[in-house]
Amino acid sequence: MKKLKLESLTIADTAALIRDGGVTSKELTLQFFDRINKIDPALNSYLLLLKERALESAANADKAIQHNRKLGALHGVPLALKDLFDMKGVRTTSASKIHAKRVATYDATVTGRLERAGAIILGKLNMNEFAFGIDGYNPHYGSVSNPWDTTRIPGGSSSGSAAAVAASLCLGALGTDTGGSIRIPASLCGVVGLKPTYGRVSRYGVTTLSSSQDHVGPLAKSVQDAAILLKVLAGQDSNDPSSSHLPVPDYQKRLGRSKGRFKIGVPPEAYDDTSKGVAKGFANAMEKLADLGSSIVTVKLPYLKYIRTVNLAIMYSEVASYHREYLPERMSEYGQDVRTRIHAGMLLRATDYVKALRIRALLKLELGRILSKVDVIATPTTPITAAKKTEDRLRVRRVVTRWTAIYDVTGLPAISIPCGFDSNRIPIGLQLASAPFSEEKLLGIARLYESNTGWGKRHPNL
Repeated sequence: MKKLKLESLTIADTAALIRDGGVTSKELTLQFFDRINKIDPALNSYLLLLKERALESAANADKAIQHNRKLGALHGVPLALKDLFDMKGVRTTSASKIHAKRVATYDATVTGRLERAGAIILGKLNMNEFAFGIDGYNPHYGSVSNPWDTTRIPGGSSSGSAAAVAASLCLGALGTDTGGSIRIPASLCGVVGLKPTYGRVSRYGVTTLSSSQDHVGPLAKSVQDAAILLKVLAGQDSNDPSSSHLPVPDYQKRLGRSKGRFKIGVPPEAYDDTSKGVAKGFANAMEKLADLGSSIVTVKLPYLKYIRTVNLAIMYSEVASYHREYLPERMSEYGQDVRTRIHAGMLLRATDYVKALRIRALLKLELGRILSKVDVIATPTTPITAAKKTEDRLRVRRVVTRWTAIYDVTGLPAISIPCGFDSNRIPIGLQLASAPFSEEKLLGIARLYESNTGWGKRHPNL
């Protein structure tokens, strides 16, 4: 068996290596399971390993190559899923006791698309219970640790997804984002996290948190890998009425077209209440983009002080609606923090929900106006780097969604990419957001920055 350095592999490299016979999918899959067994006990990123199923899929992938069959973009590539995504015949627990014995009877649309593209699913990944949190805490299955420092949080709710990608326990993963739950863990773990436009990727077969704010997207080691995954995932789905009929570009092929002449809007509040390390990393990122030919201009974001309230008013109302079937008989089976927030959602009035929806409509109009004048809006992804697990969870929760929730409320696409490290060698994330269905431009600018800095090529010392 050819032993590979898994930390240095990307989806793009691996797909080519498998196609060219440099390694078989089965050999590679076995190496990933060996690494998971060695490293994951300290991280707790996986809830369920699908070794037998994965090895069978990998063997079939190898046979397809031997018989010169047509190969998909992810042929033989080992990936993993946040445990919200249904796989037929496999448990989807949502990291909860409520769904502990729930076995999916069909595939989520995105699960099917990954497997049809040739992906090998290694297992299901840990997360905040029902995706209701941003720190990776889970009272039922144990919390996830940050690969850069296991005393720190990895972010959430896609905590296992980000930790597994950062630790090279898979080559890419799916997550969901309702208040920042792809981008926050991507930032805190030093990987790429993309939240597409609402409707760009189907949510069919994905456990709901807040149906009008939930987004499905990839976490990966590079912008190119995120582009490859988005091309596979995106597109209209008749099972999801919110999915868009707009055509899906070939994001990977168009990455190299970005030359640097962009207008980047930065809100004056970007440095407010931001740690020294994050502020420095963000300033350096803006300087680099300017050096590459972009112009940095000031933009005033509307209603900033209302964003968190609007996000939570919509989320809590929709959460309460989804969980009604389990109440009150099974309330004791929820973790304390999730139980408290479900109760809070039950106390909200219809008028509160409608008011939040009206403010959301105004936000969309105002952000549309701003994004007609700039290509992207740039901020730090999170104002702080990964907090210690011992820090006040409520304070951390309030802080880290400062710049992410606005794009869940409005459904705009946003990406987090690594842009440096603080004095403790903990990753810093740069967030870029753009107009609806402009992921092509967003990925292009992100790739331009990434290819001229190399921050994403650093790996935790595990």
